[in-house]
Amino acid sequence: MNIWFAEIWQAWRASLRRPGFLLLAAGVLALGVGPASAVFTMIDGVLLRPLPYPEPHRLVALGRLEQGSVVGMSPQQYQQLAGLPGVAALGSFKSVTNATNIAGDGEPVQVPAQAIDHALLPTLRVQPALGRNFTAQEDQPHGPSAVLLYHGFWLRRFGGNPAVVGQTLQVEGVAHTIVGVLPAGFDLGQASIALPLAFAANTANDSSDYTTVARLAPGTTREALASEVNTRLHAFYAAQGNKVYAGDFWRRAHFGAQDFGANMHQGSRATSLMWLPVRRCCC
Repeated sequence: MNIWFAEIWQAWRASLRRPGFLLLAAGVLALGVGPASAVFTMIDGVLLRPLPYPEPHRLVALGRLEQGSVVGMSPQQYQQLAGLPGVAALGSFKSVTNATNIAGDGEPVQVPAQAIDHALLPTLRVQPALGRNFTAQEDQPHGPSAVLLYHGFWLRRFGGNPAVVGQTLQVEGVAHTIVGVLPAGFDLGQASIALPLAFAANTANDSSDYTTVARLAPGTTREALASEVNTRLHAFYAAQGNKVYAGDFWRRAHFGAQDFGANMHQGSRATSLMWLPVRRCCC
């Protein structure tokens, strides 16, 4: 042990005699530790850490498949899945945020807004930190104007004031009642506010800019649900007649289910995997 300490002391004294080398070594070490920590944080958030929802293994994204990944589901398709067997709950949100002008309690600003339906929070089993979720009436075209605040925006804009629930926020010039504040861990796209999706009944909107989330009922497998979704949506398009179904696109489309966490992170997942060390083995 004394020899070990003596070696450390000699190395330290030698380093002090060459301060330039000591600074260079410290700099190289810092450059190595910093990126390594950042990469680990990214991999932990994308590949290792489960979604912050109860029983996340039961959550799946539904929609059209491309190379094994769900790429989205349209409002029209979403409405065809009502009463789907093996599903405990079903919700939807728009996959991208929209720049939205707001005013009230401060300077007018433009913030990213997320559109969600009233069934999404119950599907994820998320309770607002303050207030309540959207009602079914608010989640209809021309329904009462309501808005949910993301937690970070609530802290920045309103200073974490709990009395904000019930106040009004001008959204694109229209007064919206603030009905609740979302919890701190809720994040579907780094938005500031959430607005109701408000799909029209029997909508013909076939844009795939939306994500549908299902919570599997006990005893249901993702494979069984995927098969049911594919069968139901192909039957729906076939019922539209040859004008819709005879073309290659919908007739050859395949619908299925994907783990919701993998679906949410599939863009950054491939980037994260590039940083993982490759294990070589000799057989």
